[in-house]
Amino acid sequence: MEFGKRILKGAVLRDSIRVEDPVEVQKRREAECEDLIRQARMKSERMMADAFESIRKERE
Repeated sequence: MEFGKRILKGAVLRDSIRVEDPVEVQKRREAECEDLIRQARMKSERMMADAFESIRKERE
């Protein structure tokens, strides 16, 4: 029985290790980077809009 458990455990471990295609990994990383850049731009634009709005209110 112990031997059977070890074989089963080994099979589960082997199945849990994912072999990923390097091209797919690269595409996913590029997409994540583009998303982060887009989020940073949106945040920057919001901050600029808020700054301009506060300057406009100060002048009024």
